[in-house]
Amino acid sequence: FADTPVGYHIYFAGDVTGLNVGSAVRYRGVPVGTVSEIRIDPSNVERTRVLVELRRDAPIKTDTIARVGLQGLTGVAFIQLVGGTQSAPALKPARDEGIAVIASEPSTLQRIVDRLPEIIERVAVVADRLSLIFNESNREAMSETIQNLRTLTDVLASSQGDLKGVLTRGQETVAALTDMMRGLDSRASQLADTSEAAVEEFRTTMADIRRTSASFNVAAEGLKEIVEENRTPLRDFSQGGLYELSQFVA
Repeated sequence: FADTPVGYHIYFAGDVTGLNVGSAVRYRGVPVGTVSEIRIDPSNVERTRVLVELRRDAPIKTDTIARVGLQGLTGVAFIQLVGGTQSAPALKPARDEGIAVIASEPSTLQRIVDRLPEIIERVAVVADRLSLIFNESNREAMSETIQNLRTLTDVLASSQGDLKGVLTRGQETVAALTDMMRGLDSRASQLADTSEAAVEEFRTTMADIRRTSASFNVAAEGLKEIVEENRTPLRDFSQGGLYELSQFVA
């Protein structure tokens, strides 16, 4: 009886691509169980219901949170359990449910994917407003950055490519857009100071620029968090050579 696993349901509103029956479940990095079932929630088609079977001694509390994580460079998905304080009571099934439900939240990667379309839209608005006062080279740079953002969104959303490549591209795009936003901010301020007729329009544009920069900083911090989480696997992987690559992917 002591070795019999305990079942829990987890409901995810976001994408669970890469998660499979048998995928690992870890509590603060410690293996505590596996995924035993994945299906669309019969009561709500907008979310996915995942059944996990965990060790009976796993300290699942009422404030424990589940999210989908990525393991190493292969993009293998697993369920990561975080939170859970010593003083919180153990999680029990609700009266009308036969199985306890662990709360969930979007992964760092999912939060970035969800935020990118809003960022792209804001950048496009700013680009349209300022297109007439910048030279062709600057307009091309802006267009290229927007295209890089759209490509990055597609890659992240479809989970294509290796994680290292995605992170590298994401960081390059973050740096490019951050530099461009600083340049736009400075240029817009100068023009606003010398053209009274355009002051109101530039105030609006400046507000959009600053909101865009703030939004992208959130995404940048998310990418940084992913890099930190995978720094050791990335280093070990890069030192292993092509043979280890084939073994790792296989």
